[in-house]
Formats: sequence, structure tokens, C-alpha cells
Amino acid sequence: MHARLTGTARRRWVATAVALAVVGGLAPAAMAQSTVRKATVHKATVHKATVRKAGVPVRTGLIVSHCEYSHRAPDDPIVHPGVSGASHSHDFFGNNTTNAHSTVDSLRGHTTTCHTAGDTAAYWTPTMLVNAKPVSPAGILAYYSVFDKVTNHQLPIGLKIVAGGPANVRFTCFRHGMPTAAFVHMPACRTTDYMAIGINFPNCWNGTDLDSPDHRSHMAYAVKGVCPSTHPVRVPRLAIWVLYRSVPKQSVITLASGGLETAHADFFNAWDPKTLAALHHFCLDGNRECYKLMPRVLKALHLKRNR
Repeated sequence: MHARLTGTARRRWVATAVALAVVGGLAPAAMAQSTVRKATVHKATVHKATVRKAGVPVRTGLIVSHCEYSHRAPDDPIVHPGVSGASHSHDFFGNNTTNAHSTVDSLRGHTTTCHTAGDTAAYWTPTMLVNAKPVSPAGILAYYSVFDKVTNHQLPIGLKIVAGGPANVRFTCFRHGMPTAAFVHMPACRTTDYMAIGINFPNCWNGTDLDSPDHRSHMAYAVKGVCPSTHPVRVPRLAIWVLYRSVPKQSVITLASGGLETAHADFFNAWDPKTLAALHHFCLDGNRECYKLMPRVLKALHLKRNR
């Protein structure tokens, strides 16, 4: 079952998901409270988030990459590099060539399912099973966020991150283009809804390693917006929502990795360096929320768009 979003649903999805509190402790109001201003650079208009709520980090810059489902394989180039079939089943998004043997060099320059042509990064999540049968997702939205106008180091090319755990995973339903709420368990969604799993990635880097033996120790989560001294380099916070067609209430939903409590996601940064640098400078360093008008932003920055 491959649930591909229509153009109208896709636009609603992008606009709606941005307003929802992505995993990591931000309340919906904190995400939604932003003053809309026009910032024209090469005729590109974007939104700027400027409202601060006491004690809560406020997002002040955003890049959104929408990527369709690409393919499925029992591979994991981070946890089981170079060994085909060594992993549970994963669904891959973004780079169309991702497999167990992928390296940053092998991923660069290949086609991508992401609407931003330069997003040739690899994203993957465990395959969802409904009543023990695999289903295909509609796609993902990948959010790269910065907060409180604090300078962030660009995500280094070649960086590998694995994210998951109860504190960093949430579930929701998308109904008529609007999310219901974020839950710690998958809610019962109407048949006209999309089910969604959200995974928040760590945003503090040790500044040295692109990977680590356990694939986690080189990264850490900021606490109340502050990175630990062991991981002093702040990078944009990546969070992804994976959307699936809703299923009947009686359905048993699991993942190839186990129960829904095992939900996680992987990221291998193989963005086109020029594209990532331009978007980071304009949207994140420039404190602009580039999402609704990403096509205009890409055009203004002379960057390619897939669709």
C-alpha cells in the first residue's frame, strides 16, 4: 500500500505540520506563535519568527524538506555498513541509491525523492506493519530548526545520526489538514486521517566525530536550549514526521524493529554542500522560517527544485 500525497494534501500537510509541536518539549502554542514579516531577498518572501514565550525556546529559523517514499530494504548503512540484509526492514526516503554499502561519496550527485533537488541526504525508518503486513508511507517532512537566534554550526557533510527513545518520539493524526495533538502512543485515527510518527534528533555535536561506535555518543540533546560541555557545537535540530494512511481501529500496528516503542529514524548527511550552505545561511543564520514559500526561496537562491 503506497499512499502518495496529492498536491493539495501535500500543501496542507506542510502548512499544518509546521504549526504542530515537533517532538522535544515545545508546546504547540510556542511553535505557532510567530509574527509574520516579509523579508525580500532576490524577490523571495519568507516568514520570520520573533515572538518569545518566557522559559520556552522559540524557533527563529526553519528549513523544510519534503521527501517522498523511495524504497525498502533490510539494510542500514550506519549500524550495519557494508553488510546487505543485516538489518530489519527499513523504508528509505531522499536519496534513491541508499543501501548497506552507501558512503557520503556514493550518495552525492544521485537522484532524490526530496522536492529540494539538493537534498540528497538519506533518511530511513523501520517499516510499518499493519496486521503483520508491510505498508508504505506517504513520505516525510524533515524540519531543520534553530531557536532564539542563537548561531548554529552547519550540519557537517557525512554526519550520521540515529534518533529514537520515548522522550524523542511522538504520534498523531492529521485530520482535514490539522493535527489533533501529540501522543506517546498511536491514537485511533479516522479512516480519512493520516497517522504520523515524529522523531526528534539531537542537536549538539562533539565537534569532532561524524559517527561513534554506538552511533549516538557523538551527539547529544540540548537541555532547555543549552548544549552540554561534552558536546559544545550546536547544530540545527532535525525532526521528521513520517505519514501513513490511516487504518481501521481493530488493526494491529507494529514496526519491523518491534512494537511502536521501538520507533526510530536514521539520517546520513549527504546534502549537496552548496545547497545546504545557501539554505543554512539564508533561512537559519538569517532567522527566517522557509517553508510555505520554499519554491520561491530556492529560485531566489538559484537552487534546483525537483517538483
